Amino acid sequence: MPSPQTRRDLDDLRNGLTDKLEELHRRAKVAREMVTPSTYLRSPWFKLGAIALVGAGLYASRRTTATGETLLHAAVRSAVMTTVGLLVSHGVRSLLETSAGDEQA
Repeated sequence: MPSPQTRRDLDDLRNGLTDKLEELHRRAKVAREMVTPSTYLRSPWFKLGAIALVGAGLYASRRTTATGETLLHAAVRSAVMTTVGLLVSHGVRSLLETSAGDEQA
């Protein structure tokens, strides 16, 4: 039978190990969330870059058809589309949060 002091020491060590394990699990969860594709898709900079890339691709394809669209026009168009996309996603998110709050009340 262990002495009371030994038992307290073991309990302290066990609690410390439990705390460290919980912190390790928290860090692993944060790391998993950071490398998921949805993290990148939520970034407005990623959206801006993707739309700019699409705009540049459209510019390159339109350039061969002689529509007269300049690179500046394509960049402005992609920025406007990014802004509109962010506003729509924010609006939809707000509506969903509002409707979820109404259902809980």
